[in-house]
Amino acid sequence: MSDFRSRLSSFQAAMGTSTQQQQAPNTSSAVVKQAKNDHPISSIEDSIQTLWRKTQIQKSVAASTSHLPTTNNNKEDDKNPLPIHVAICAVIVSTLPHEDIWRSWMLNHKSPNTTASMYIHAKTPSAIRNDSWVKSKLIPVSHDPNWNDIKVVQAMLSLIEYALQNEETTHIMFVTESCIPIASLDSLASLLRKYGTGEDCCCSFLDYYSRQSPRCTRFEEHACFHIEKLPPLAIYKALPGWCLLSKNHAQQVMNLPEQQLGGKELYPLFQNVWAPEEVFFPTALSLVGSLPSREVVPRSIMWAKWDERAKGSQRAHPIVYDDEFGEPLVTRARKEGCFFMRKFKRKLNVLDWERIIFGTSNNSKRDGVDSDTNIETKRLKR
Repeated sequence: MSDFRSRLSSFQAAMGTSTQQQQAPNTSSAVVKQAKNDHPISSIEDSIQTLWRKTQIQKSVAASTSHLPTTNNNKEDDKNPLPIHVAICAVIVSTLPHEDIWRSWMLNHKSPNTTASMYIHAKTPSAIRNDSWVKSKLIPVSHDPNWNDIKVVQAMLSLIEYALQNEETTHIMFVTESCIPIASLDSLASLLRKYGTGEDCCCSFLDYYSRQSPRCTRFEEHACFHIEKLPPLAIYKALPGWCLLSKNHAQQVMNLPEQQLGGKELYPLFQNVWAPEEVFFPTALSLVGSLPSREVVPRSIMWAKWDERAKGSQRAHPIVYDDEFGEPLVTRARKEGCFFMRKFKRKLNVLDWERIIFGTSNNSKRDGVDSDTNIETKRLKR
């Protein structure tokens, strides 16, 4: 009983209420109104601390048996699979060198309940041809982000905003212009149904870790895990930052300012964080109590590797595989559970990609490719 009262007291403190307040029925409404008016507007730090206390109390009360994700106990219904619609959210400068690959990937799926769409944020949208396919996928806003810039997070948040306007969206996958898919859309949907919980397959994939993890480097301790106004235990980093979020988790992140922070934005606090997109999303999910949880799989489905022998600024950039694309590399990445891959700066041959990913060239399902691509395809066939 005392333990329950202790938890109740803590919960009331986090909510800004108390037993004494609840037991004061004779307090006039005028006095209560005056007290509210005299109470200063909470700072974002106060709002975050209150949210964090509520999150910790809710986790304590829930007394979850495990934070490890589990696969769905329900067997996948091959005849009526749960609908999956993946919104590919790309942050680019002004080009998408692997456009043909993305278009082929989105067209080639067997299940009518498995679909995908693309949303693009460009740093310089004016440099993109008006009659191009890429232009048709642009969201009507640009934050003009630079490398290692908080504006990258703003771009990703804007992409979420537009992707969620499509009611069919179930998941959001962040990519850059140097990313490609290395497994079919059907294979990805099967994974999401396997790990999904409930009817919405609401599971996210982030390879996250905290400051206490052996993965955390000395550099990260200072550049990533010291964020003013944030509880240290709430801070997490996901590597790579190009992760997959469920619709539910994406909506929680978008709702944070209005529902939890008194209308204040969270992302400005990450202004001086190294690679802020790698820290912002797992930390936001931590603040709302969704990470760690059974609905977040602690692994990445985006292959990206860093050269540990590199020196200086080169250590910050993933390895480029332009001259190594082929079955051995794809097989290696797939064995690690990845469905996407980076970094490929130069355009890849879409027919070679289709042969490796699908086992054949899928020209019959490439009707949506524009005339320029069809001409290029015929030339390659010769």
